[in-house]
Amino acid sequence: MPKEPPKDERQVRSAPVLLASRVGPITPILPPWPAKKEIGYVLAAGAKDAVRIGEKNHNIVLCLIPIRHRTGLRLGDPVCIWDYVEGEVFGGVIAEISLPNITREHLETYLFEEFVPTQELVTVGSIDFLEQPAIIAVKLFCTLEPKTWQKGPVDYTPHPRASVFRPGPKLVQKMFGLAKSGEGICYGVILLGRQPYKFMAGINHWIVDIGAEKEAIEDQDSQLTYFPYIMREHLLYEHEFSVGTTGKGKTVRNKNDVKQWIDKLRGAVVILDKHGEYVDLGISPVNPPDLKEQTIWEDCSFQVAGLKDLKIFKWAPRLPEEPNKKVEYFTVRLGELESSDLCYYLPELTPQGYTVLPRLVNFFKRESGLFPTLANFERWLRRVDLPESVADQRTVSAVLRRLAMTLESRIFDGLDLEDIPIQKLVFPGRVSVIPLNHILDEDVVTMIAFHVLNKLARHKLSGQDKAKIPVMILVDEAHNYFPRFVDLERRAFIKRLVRRAKTICKEGRKFQLRLQFTTQRPEEIDIGVLSIVNTITFFGCTPQQVSSLKKAIELPISPNQLINLPKRTSIIYSKDNTDAPVTVLVPWPTLRHPVRV
Repeated sequence: MPKEPPKDERQVRSAPVLLASRVGPITPILPPWPAKKEIGYVLAAGAKDAVRIGEKNHNIVLCLIPIRHRTGLRLGDPVCIWDYVEGEVFGGVIAEISLPNITREHLETYLFEEFVPTQELVTVGSIDFLEQPAIIAVKLFCTLEPKTWQKGPVDYTPHPRASVFRPGPKLVQKMFGLAKSGEGICYGVILLGRQPYKFMAGINHWIVDIGAEKEAIEDQDSQLTYFPYIMREHLLYEHEFSVGTTGKGKTVRNKNDVKQWIDKLRGAVVILDKHGEYVDLGISPVNPPDLKEQTIWEDCSFQVAGLKDLKIFKWAPRLPEEPNKKVEYFTVRLGELESSDLCYYLPELTPQGYTVLPRLVNFFKRESGLFPTLANFERWLRRVDLPESVADQRTVSAVLRRLAMTLESRIFDGLDLEDIPIQKLVFPGRVSVIPLNHILDEDVVTMIAFHVLNKLARHKLSGQDKAKIPVMILVDEAHNYFPRFVDLERRAFIKRLVRRAKTICKEGRKFQLRLQFTTQRPEEIDIGVLSIVNTITFFGCTPQQVSSLKKAIELPISPNQLINLPKRTSIIYSKDNTDAPVTVLVPWPTLRHPVRV
């Protein structure tokens, strides 16, 4: 005889729930979070509506969100799903948001029989048509075991009707693998959606700075704090590439990085400044236009102040008649260079010429008895009768032709000038700016930039830096030094530069040497540069830039997200720092920066 159904529906809800499995009944494991944090539940497959925004990806789970929890949900928001069977938490981000279509009966009624303009309905307060739930598509990227919070892969799907939660800051930190404050350099505050999220200190939940909770935030503002994005210190030496169109915030981010490198790591910074944007870093910083920017830095435990030690080193063919007292002028001395490094100063040589050149220079230093300048080397090479074992005459002629062009540019051995002492570049707490905007010849720009880069690399990689001072080399507008499309004559030369940069990056991580590349023209930079960095920071890009990036690398995010990124908003993809790309708001710079309207 069948059992009678419960008389009260509440008896059904309170009765123990048993789930069939291969090993017998299973009692669901309820989450330890308060019920008020639950915002929806997982839908069964096939319930997705046709109207949606976002992107299509793997590991997508559909969830239903009631109207009262729909406000504030944005693409990129973190979401947790509690699996009652396995007792694990799924971590993911919102990849799509859908709104169910209105039924055909309602459509015909509103549109044909009793059509009322929407503006009239809103005017009288009749907004029932807006009260419909949302369907979100969550892209899962990890699982978490609640007791130990150990992360695991997504190798199964949560059951239908599993609860959906908005995670607190501690859980978000576990989901993304975020570093804690003090473990590295702060890149900005995390945007989990469109707005920065604040959270109450000591309380494990988010407070969103939009919608109905705005007044509560204003009342409790002194107790709220932003959540910073921290790049772990050891990953800084895995190098970084920043890309974005003009005015999107690359220079602002660079200046913030420079200031923190000096204040937090007590390292040295060398900037290859193509457009003269960094020569004023020693001046007091411009106040941020919004006081919230100041609050952001305070929450990130960082004080806004100017640089105390700024040096400007400017290449010149000779000492100017009226030198700038704030600038130290330098030249390149042949006698101080390693013979094997000369191949980076002479474009358009054949592979055989690059092989023979060091041999010629060593023979000159050993046998000529002349002071080792490039002019003396060229004159000696014209008149000396070299044995065939040293070099073929045709190769010598090719080297002479290239030397004539280099001598004309006066890169080497400037009158009354010396090279930059390496001790000045690696001095703790110092920022050295190498302006290059006064040099018109692009070949000379490339050679001077690479001279400084190689000089630092020689010092760091040889183990001469006994103090082990962290050094960051900021290569601004990197496409000027590592171009992708070059003439056939210069192609071998540029490939040599790229190979040398790869070697510096691979070995530099062991000696606390960091290279940070930035460009607004990714379509013009050699693809080899992208292969030597661990972190890529995307700022707002043009469709052409996105198309070029897609050919060079596999984009970790939707192309539409890159095209529509607001100013000073970046998406950081660092596979060893976080488990998924994170959107970060770049605060107003802590160093001198012009206010542009």
